[in-house]
Amino acid sequence: MPSNNFKFRPDIFDSLQLRGNKLVENSYGFGVNSYFNSEILVNNNSYKNEKDRIFRLNGIIEIFKSKRDIILLSLNNELNANSLNDISFNPRQAIWEENLVYLHNLGKFNNKHFIYNVSLFHRCKHDIDNLDPANSDIPNLEANLTKRVIILTGLTTGLTISNNPFYYNSNFQSKNINNKTEDDVLDIEDINNVKNKNILTDTVTHYKNKFRYFSKVEFEYYLNKSDYRYPQTEIAYDWNKLVLGNRFNFRIDYEIQNNCNIFTKTDFTLLFFEKSQTRTNYNLEFGANFSGQNMAFELYFTKQFLFDELVFVDQNSTQFFGIGLRLLNLNFY
Repeated sequence: MPSNNFKFRPDIFDSLQLRGNKLVENSYGFGVNSYFNSEILVNNNSYKNEKDRIFRLNGIIEIFKSKRDIILLSLNNELNANSLNDISFNPRQAIWEENLVYLHNLGKFNNKHFIYNVSLFHRCKHDIDNLDPANSDIPNLEANLTKRVIILTGLTTGLTISNNPFYYNSNFQSKNINNKTEDDVLDIEDINNVKNKNILTDTVTHYKNKFRYFSKVEFEYYLNKSDYRYPQTEIAYDWNKLVLGNRFNFRIDYEIQNNCNIFTKTDFTLLFFEKSQTRTNYNLEFGANFSGQNMAFELYFTKQFLFDELVFVDQNSTQFFGIGLRLLNLNFY
């Protein structure tokens, strides 16, 4: 059951952040920010059409934030639906996730950001309208009713590495910023050292680095697992027997013009079960990101594979192609 956490941008700790075409001052303290992200995904060729429609909502509350540490609460909800009714929208399952996350800024080395994270998570999947047949809105009490609930609780630890988001300013005077010329790259420390930050507000127009990358590796240890199935069935990979999870995320952005990037993204999860059994899930994306002053939206194509589609009590893998629209706060991918 993959995590739906959004990935934070590497300058989330910096005193000044480039948002759209503007440099904005970061806020520190208790309860300083909350964010909202949403996503709609329309798919084709999933197992028995069970993932034809995927809707995701993500809320993030920064409980405490300093230049070195962040404590935040992440709440995620995913709704899966098939298209087998008269309105082509038939909800089938909901996945809920809660994360209490601690982020620590390890600093920058060789022009790369390093951020450590540890979190406590609770993740669960529940059926929706399971009195209805898979292809109807009309309950059928004489049918063979099924139910499947999956619950995972555990700890996550991980490391994020990204290239340094340099800024470029085409109009500043060299005497204002560490004697640099207008063709030089500005590091975030250069900008923080400027006494009069107003000279930068309207002149910083884009990242100098047209290529930007983000990579993250995480390990999950499960404190509690449950895979409740009615009627009870034998399956090859019972979530009750899950031991560890290993997740890899990688993303590359290329700026084609101000506020518009093309990107590719890979999410890969390796799950370790008892008796040395392993299974994988993956997600591949290619799309474009369009940024405004406060929000961004992404239009993307995706190919996904899940070893367990989670709906039916007999375990089935699924893979599908889709097109998605993602609306997100500029602090997150």
